[in-house]
Amino acid sequence: MKGFINMKTRLILTSSNHPLEKKFKTKEFKSIEVDPVAIWELDGSDFEDVDIVYDFTCFDRATKLDLLEKISHLHEGEIMTDLTTNWGDYFIEHYPQITAAFAAAFYSPKNTIEVYSKDVEAYEEVTDFFKSIGMEVENTNSVGICFTYPRVISMIINEAYFSSEEKMATNEDIDTAMKFGVNYPLGPFEWAQKIGHDKVILVLDELYQVTGDPRYRVSRSLRMQM
Repeated sequence: MKGFINMKTRLILTSSNHPLEKKFKTKEFKSIEVDPVAIWELDGSDFEDVDIVYDFTCFDRATKLDLLEKISHLHEGEIMTDLTTNWGDYFIEHYPQITAAFAAAFYSPKNTIEVYSKDVEAYEEVTDFFKSIGMEVENTNSVGICFTYPRVISMIINEAYFSSEEKMATNEDIDTAMKFGVNYPLGPFEWAQKIGHDKVILVLDELYQVTGDPRYRVSRSLRMQM
């Protein structure tokens, strides 16, 4: 964390399916890997002398709610949480300790993530933190449901799987068409591999559950990638 000068103590919570999980398994970070079926194992001693909790877990809404409920009972300070796969506006409204949220669970070709913050201090904190681990941030005024980039790319991937089901083209041809036809850095199937099908499905399921919009219904062939 070279150049990140700040006396605050940070605890990082991770999940095994988060792309940044390995980055935090070094001596310079105080981190805990959270088992989604054993959230109850977290206790007050984990949060002693911690100023800010960074939550890098990638869970469905029910599990994320359980985790944030647990954190809020054990920790009185700020929470900065990854809401890539969740209804962010709901979480921010119900947990006032969340001062910043981000979408870091999706692979980004530009190594840039969306960040929401409640105030300037929180924005500076989260921006400095991500820059210290070699990532850039893009400020957003609203989290919405699953931020913008994860939502849009998940819809593109889902449509590609629907097209594949209908045998409109091969997966390789669809990837090629998207890269050379609309200048995407990756084709949708390549993107799904980079991101992880599980996370794409989490985003689409969350969108469908919140909105009821059939556009977000996960294609059968995408669901089968799990």
